[in-house]
Amino acid sequence: GILRMHPLPMADIPALDFSGWAKSDLETYQKNYVAMLQSGRYGLVPDKIPNFVFYQSSRGCVQQPRCKFCGSRLGNQLVMKTASQFYEDVDKIISQLAWLNPNIHIFDCSDSFTSSLSRFKGEFHSFPGVTFTVYARVDEITSENVEALQRLGVVKVSLGIESGSNASLTAMGKRTTTEQNLFALKTLKDAGISAYVNLMYGLPGETPQDLERTVDHFIELGEVGEIYRVAGRVMTPLPNARWFF
Repeated sequence: GILRMHPLPMADIPALDFSGWAKSDLETYQKNYVAMLQSGRYGLVPDKIPNFVFYQSSRGCVQQPRCKFCGSRLGNQLVMKTASQFYEDVDKIISQLAWLNPNIHIFDCSDSFTSSLSRFKGEFHSFPGVTFTVYARVDEITSENVEALQRLGVVKVSLGIESGSNASLTAMGKRTTTEQNLFALKTLKDAGISAYVNLMYGLPGETPQDLERTVDHFIELGEVGEIYRVAGRVMTPLPNARWFF
């Protein structure tokens, strides 16, 4: 059945210890949880929730060799649909779902959507009522690429930040730096695009100091970017990953 929550008197809510929290994090969580206690809904819920669609317009990665933790699922070669195929697929999605709800959000699950922007040859257009979430590589977040994402209707980007330690980033073969991470988050925010930050712990050779730098780096990212979600995962070498062997 449906769980129905009733508002609680604020005096009945136990005091919480938020010591050590970043101010921005505290304000966000406080507003969301107060909203949940008062209305039964976590945070602000839009009046019309869009239809959500998973879609994949390319597969593979431009980086060879891949990061040491990466288990390639479908081969290493970057293979992509053409721009015309991409637009045709989106038109088909709209024709199938628009009668239910004119607002549609498409999550393009390509390994890195920014790796295949060249297929559009500089010609980008959006679809009324359609927004996108995409995966992107930090080293592909340039002002030009972000403008292209904005014109396509991308509102959220998932990034493999992984670590706040440059030594750890080098060890895992990321070919990125913390400085690039900060630039990526700021550039996206300036374009009105929020970020999903992915972090990874338990890397071979990682030290407590590296972990501390990762926590500090996340706070820095929150100060320059618009983070809508963060995921922290323990590194597990999958079959076919370099660290697995």
